[in-house]
Amino acid sequence: MRCSALGWVFVALAVACSAAASTVSENKAYPAFQVGVTGLWVSIEPGHVMTVQRTDAGSPAAGLFEVGDVVCVANGRALEGTDPRVPLGEAVTQAEATDGRVVLSITREGMPLEVTIEIPVLGRYADRWPMDCDKSRAIVEGLAGQLVEAQDADGWFDARSRGGLTQCLAGLFLLSTGDDAYLPACEQFAQALADSLETRPTHSVWHLGYQVIYLAEYYLRTGDRSVMAALNEACRLAAEGQSAGSWGHSLGNEAVGYVQSGMMNSAGVTMFLGLTLARECGVAVSEEAFQK
Repeated sequence: MRCSALGWVFVALAVACSAAASTVSENKAYPAFQVGVTGLWVSIEPGHVMTVQRTDAGSPAAGLFEVGDVVCVANGRALEGTDPRVPLGEAVTQAEATDGRVVLSITREGMPLEVTIEIPVLGRYADRWPMDCDKSRAIVEGLAGQLVEAQDADGWFDARSRGGLTQCLAGLFLLSTGDDAYLPACEQFAQALADSLETRPTHSVWHLGYQVIYLAEYYLRTGDRSVMAALNEACRLAAEGQSAGSWGHSLGNEAVGYVQSGMMNSAGVTMFLGLTLARECGVAVSEEAFQK
């Protein structure tokens, strides 16, 4: 199937976590979500009704479903319990480990049907996954390849969100593989990010925090001093934009359009981690701001 390269970042993050059930209310509707690598998108309607909303073009599920189909059984297991997503996800895992067949029993306008989705066979997760695991390695290599393929001539992985935090997550993922083959793509992105910080810096703490983290991690990995001016500038902006010892959604805690608020832990902590890494790179981070 084809999915956006940045979308694959979150697929990779998802498979890096153990599947665990949560409680899905029988009285609520939940937004559509993608069923693993099938390309099938379903929502959960009141009563735990798994309802098809769409399929991705070119995916294994394309052309097999209609909007409104109700998924009842996956590989012989009913989609029921406190979290009906779990048996659906386990069916995909089973198919990847065996014959690549996800067999879904559905109803279409009240009529029962059986639909088979064929997905790539990757084998089973090793006991110590993701360590010493061929399946985990295949997922990482597949994602990394798609990111490199998606990178444009200017260095961005997605031209629609230049310098955004998802861009930085993509770059951090490539660095995290430890594979030198991806360093040219990392360098190209680092240069694009450095240029954007010097010419049109962001006022979003969400983005700036991850920009600092990426540039610092890139420098610590490569020793490429060409990004140091941008890293210094980003840290200066962060220090000047601090409010009451932390950060909100935006520098100076100004309104960002969709919300006005005070401190935001998940943005502020990311910014602080970035400053901590920048100090490891030798950046003269404002001691006053750091101690606050």
